[in-house]
Amino acid sequence: MASLAVIGPPGSGKSTFCFNYAKYLQKHGVETSIANANYFCKHITYKPDYDVRDSKEIRKAYRHYEDQWPKFYAAMLEIMSHDRKLSGLRENSLLFLDFSIPLEYLLFFRHQMKAFYTLADRVVLLSGENFRTHSGDSAIRATSKLMENVSGRQVTPVFNRPGIEKPQAARQATLIDAILTGDPDRPNDILEINAVERLGFEALAKELKLL
Repeated sequence: MASLAVIGPPGSGKSTFCFNYAKYLQKHGVETSIANANYFCKHITYKPDYDVRDSKEIRKAYRHYEDQWPKFYAAMLEIMSHDRKLSGLRENSLLFLDFSIPLEYLLFFRHQMKAFYTLADRVVLLSGENFRTHSGDSAIRATSKLMENVSGRQVTPVFNRPGIEKPQAARQATLIDAILTGDPDRPNDILEINAVERLGFEALAKELKLL
């Protein structure tokens, strides 16, 4: 089928999103699987179908490149891109890739991280309130556009806001939003979700053309 890489800053709810969104899609007839691609996580709330922490090759790469983080992540991604189990999951299901790679590595070390874009058919850039600025949604919009430019992949920005009861798909555009889009009348159309309560998932499925 395909793969959906989920990236974002720490605390944005990536693991919660992967688990709950995968379950949501399963209820709508989509076969899903989840790969934990966070080598440094101590525990996760779901049982992954694939876990980078179980890979002997990745553990060896960590020992070799310890404290050389871009090189370690590049090696990890390269190992993942040739993993038969991961390839099988991607072939037979919608594979969620639960990543924790710093965004700046994907942007500024893109040649070293090229295996990421081999692994990811689509990318969701998930963000919480800690990624927002006084200019509204400009930071996440600009980051997603920059990632699309360097990767050639569709990057869908999504705000995860656990406290809200009615996620919105369009709001008043800020000045910087208008500058970025070139259209002062275009609304801010970054999707909002509540991953904990599984709200806004239907709109996101339509945006990603999954249902």
